[in-house]
Amino acid sequence: MSVTVCAIMSSKAESASDFHTRDVAEKLPVTGQSPTESIAVDKDGSVTPEEEVGDVAVVQMSNLRWFNVCVGLYLTAFLYGLDSTIAADVQGPILASLGNLKMLPWVGTGFLLGSVATISLFGSLYNKVEVKWLYLGSIIAFEIGSAICGVAPNMTAMAVGRVVAGMGGTGIYLGCMTYISIFPTPAKRPLYTALISAFWGLGAVLGPVIGGGFAQSKATWRWAFYINLVLAAITAPIYIFWFPHHGAHHHEKILPRIKNLDWLGALLNAATFALFITALVPQKPVVGSVVHRDCRYQRSQLFNIYYIPLFFQFTKGDGAIEVAGRLLPFIFLLIISALLSGALMPKLNLYAAWYVISGILALAGSVPMFFISTATPAGNIYGFEVLIGAGCGLTLQAAYSIALVKFPGDKATSVISFINVGQLGGGALALAIAGTLFQNVGFNTLQSALDGRGYSSSEIRAALAGGYSTIISESTPEIRSLTSDAIASTIATVYGISISGAAADMEDYIFRSSALILPQLPSMDYSTEIMPLHQVHKPPFTVEAPGYSKVPGETIPRRHVKYKDGLVNSPADGVHTVFDIIRRSARLYPNNNAVGYRKLIKLHKETKKIQKNIDGQIKDVSREWQYYELSQFSFITYKDYEQLIIELGCGLRKLGLRPDKKLHLFGTTRYAPLPLPVDRGTYILLYASVSWISMSHACTSQSIPIVTAYDSLGAEGIKHSLDQTECEVMYIDPHLLSTATGSPVQESKIKTVIVNQDCIFGTGNEIDEFKKNHPEIKVITYQELLKLGQENPVELVPAKGPDLYCIMYTSGTSGVPKGACITHQSLTAAVAGLYSCVDDCVSDKECVLAYLPLAHILEMALENLVFFIGGTLGYGSPKTLSDMSVKNCAGDMRELKPTVMVGVPQIWETVRKGVLAKLETSSPIRRALFWGAVGYKGFMSRNRLPGASIFDGIVFSKVRELVGGRLRFTMNGASGISDETKQFVSLVLAPMLAGYGLTETCATGSLGCPLEYSPNSIGPIPGSLDAKLVSLPELGYSADADIPQGEIWFKGMPIMTEYFKNPEETSKAFTADGWFKTGDIGEFDANGHLRVIDRLKNLVKMQGGEYIALEKVEAVYRGSQVVANVMVQAEAEYSRPIAVIMPNEKALAERAKEVGVDEHSMHSDRKVRNLVLKDLQATGRRAGLSEIEIVSGVVITDEEWTPPGLVTATQKLNRRMIRERFKKEISECFKGSA
Repeated sequence: MSVTVCAIMSSKAESASDFHTRDVAEKLPVTGQSPTESIAVDKDGSVTPEEEVGDVAVVQMSNLRWFNVCVGLYLTAFLYGLDSTIAADVQGPILASLGNLKMLPWVGTGFLLGSVATISLFGSLYNKVEVKWLYLGSIIAFEIGSAICGVAPNMTAMAVGRVVAGMGGTGIYLGCMTYISIFPTPAKRPLYTALISAFWGLGAVLGPVIGGGFAQSKATWRWAFYINLVLAAITAPIYIFWFPHHGAHHHEKILPRIKNLDWLGALLNAATFALFITALVPQKPVVGSVVHRDCRYQRSQLFNIYYIPLFFQFTKGDGAIEVAGRLLPFIFLLIISALLSGALMPKLNLYAAWYVISGILALAGSVPMFFISTATPAGNIYGFEVLIGAGCGLTLQAAYSIALVKFPGDKATSVISFINVGQLGGGALALAIAGTLFQNVGFNTLQSALDGRGYSSSEIRAALAGGYSTIISESTPEIRSLTSDAIASTIATVYGISISGAAADMEDYIFRSSALILPQLPSMDYSTEIMPLHQVHKPPFTVEAPGYSKVPGETIPRRHVKYKDGLVNSPADGVHTVFDIIRRSARLYPNNNAVGYRKLIKLHKETKKIQKNIDGQIKDVSREWQYYELSQFSFITYKDYEQLIIELGCGLRKLGLRPDKKLHLFGTTRYAPLPLPVDRGTYILLYASVSWISMSHACTSQSIPIVTAYDSLGAEGIKHSLDQTECEVMYIDPHLLSTATGSPVQESKIKTVIVNQDCIFGTGNEIDEFKKNHPEIKVITYQELLKLGQENPVELVPAKGPDLYCIMYTSGTSGVPKGACITHQSLTAAVAGLYSCVDDCVSDKECVLAYLPLAHILEMALENLVFFIGGTLGYGSPKTLSDMSVKNCAGDMRELKPTVMVGVPQIWETVRKGVLAKLETSSPIRRALFWGAVGYKGFMSRNRLPGASIFDGIVFSKVRELVGGRLRFTMNGASGISDETKQFVSLVLAPMLAGYGLTETCATGSLGCPLEYSPNSIGPIPGSLDAKLVSLPELGYSADADIPQGEIWFKGMPIMTEYFKNPEETSKAFTADGWFKTGDIGEFDANGHLRVIDRLKNLVKMQGGEYIALEKVEAVYRGSQVVANVMVQAEAEYSRPIAVIMPNEKALAERAKEVGVDEHSMHSDRKVRNLVLKDLQATGRRAGLSEIEIVSGVVITDEEWTPPGLVTATQKLNRRMIRERFKKEISECFKGSA
């Protein structure tokens, strides 16, 4: 039979081993985007082209469309299961209505025969014709069969209708599996397959209940079949209009494909099953049993569906409704274990062992069923049901999951059909045998029990058909008791078939498999999947480093558990400099996209009149809004990017730069151009980091150190960095030339300035003005530099690891900026350390949205990490991240669709508050659904239960569209974020990780690992660092406590060598034995993760002697809906702090409206301030802040906090500037709240 099956599955000869689903060793080829998470939709709603993911083509569609497709698939799977068993409780009424007892078994077996006999044919057809039309044709055939059954005038017509419905049913089921093999990613397929199987199982379980219910109602048994027609008519629009087209050979004509089918094999295959089943139906005795391993779950499941209801009908006199209750333990465990199997199998592997566990549970439940009698308590039967249901559910879909992974594409349906032959075919044969056994053994047993009481053979067989006979309805209690005992004994005997089959399966898996752990189902590929909200890796995540002894007041230094025997200083062999990173990726990923940019099509400007409260008077003020119309992203490959930086490096050498000289990079944090071909009249708009990063990498090709400075440093800051480093060449954006004009340049050694001539900022006259003021300085454009390099090629001068790579000046929130000296080996060690935290979770398929300034060490380190893994950087701007400041195009997030995104607290707070504001305008039902889904996902994630993401594609899809829809995880940097916002982002968008590092540590310190998710800490220590805590007794922090706390010290290759020309500050920062003192306070949690409590400079001693950690309480207050940004101000002479806020204008206007205040005066109105204060206090208390941390007053500012000024380029608070700007208001607030 297996030869016939294989022959029909394909026109090519494929051996049985090709379909052996146990031998699976490959990894799942997966993508981070599944249909219910995908946002890639054509405007007309049609399916987008196939996206190649490894060797698999994953077709994408909209979330709504996929939801409707799933509804249709699950409904048809349910109806197929329903019709498989619905005859169990309607045989009696059918017999009474149509007569012909000899044909009665065909009511049940006819459907299974039609299914099994055409499985292989349909499996091959799905590879040859359009999937949608074959699927719709199968539904039509199923409905025709149902209609024939409903109107059947005799038993022959009923049998024909059941066979036709079975044929359509198998086409439906294989169609469901085919759609699952096409659209979800392989890692998601087990869960979707489990749901298909679960709905089929649910239908199969409820079949007897629904059939019996109709049979006992006025509707009559015919509605057990008519119901299929009603449900199909209701859902027809879904199948016709929503189901997508997908043909395996759509470019070929259909007739040649059909002709290539093995029609003779199909006929023989159908005949084989027909002969088996017809040979086994009554009235012939049973002479043997058929055991088929792949049908075990089907056998056990069908036995329970048929015979448990029968047991309770005869022994307890239950009707259809009561029987439904009796089956609930089996139904519930079957579905739950099937879903658990689909969710956990890709993660736990152990495919063979999975079957062994299933067999153990099924045996444990089936063996006691062999000994049941009328005296067996119902509670015991329920317990047996639970065990059998759990065992059946575990393997309900296992073989299909393996098939969809092992054989993707056009082979999948063939393999599925092969499995279906085994499962449904074996199940049908086993059920036919069981039916014959029940009829023959039951007849003999019942005849013996009723001997001499005058009942005919036809009456006895009618009783066995479903209890509709005079033996049941008109007999005495004694006769009914004898009948019940006989039927119960017969049902127990039938379970011997299930036991023998399960025992044979156990023997096969335990004694014939070489190892229970093999073969394995491929594990989840976390390098491309959305990250889980629980810990996959097992703690501890850091360990005590060897070679250190305990010092009083200090912890023993800790390091990453994977690198306990030695720190990692290079991300890969031969990578010791930044230039090595670029060259390696250009060699390994030459055609991967390295950097992406957008063109500026048009800058839209709008001037609006607004009213502001100025010195107590309402005045009209004109304000200009700018909206950017941008193109789609264009990309530069790694091989082209390498060539670009080499040519730029040659240009720098022509300008006189050498390894002993430095290039000063003073660029904007927003836009800058790159000299690539564009259409006439179109500007290229690149975010600053594209040209910035290319200039920095160009220097590495010639061993030229760079000096970086924020554009927010101002004239004094830039003057300091130029004077101290003695740079002769400077890279600058034209609108910043005015900052450099005058003393910063005149008093420096600058000889050449490289300008981004096409930058959109400024008036366009800056270059001429600069030349006029500084005729002694040569001015060259970025494009001219590139051309200079192309015309004057020179040999590469690669740096060595210890060579200086960068002098990075801090943003200067207080005092004079310090320049941290970072060597090449420091940065590559930093990349290695960061990579050690995420190496299992990232791949060259990553797409990262970059918009933070590269003069910030976190952005520089992370971008070089992306270059190392061969990922793609798409450069954006804070102004164009969302759709709010763009016109006629999507914002950067929706356009790029990043898989990973790094943000600062203000970005994430804005996203959360925007979602909540929109949610408030929706209906109560939508709000309840949203928060219910959030609560459900949080509960499931906290308890590590599968199915946590089941609502993601339905409830959260619109929110995820705001950030592109493909995020696998997010990261928060720069400063702390409220727990409320972190949890919200993690549940609704993607898991949020935290990062902690300093300029001096090259951004390393601690980085959240996606597989070690912890909501209350940052993460492990990167593998290139050692870390320890040192007690601060004067502040109450002890490194010797049960939970050690203290100042964080680091040691390792990523640490800077010194502060440039600042030995005094260098000596303060380092100990004699090389430990760097961060000035930050932290603790290690029980898992070894580092948690930052606060920073020494942000600890303020209050009037009562207690300390307040400013950043900690600011993170809490930033979570208030009315707050856009906040600075908490605390002073020693007052007992409690106050808050200075930049309000969320929309939320503030709504609060002002509550107390009758218009938005023109709301910033200074006392009633509004009181409302805001109460909101802040409630937020603080809800988060568990102590009373000394609860603010006593609030200052509401009426201007935006933007860099440079009140916040830095990385959105950190510039406390000194804020205090100076609002000095009067802060003083009055303290006095008023004292």
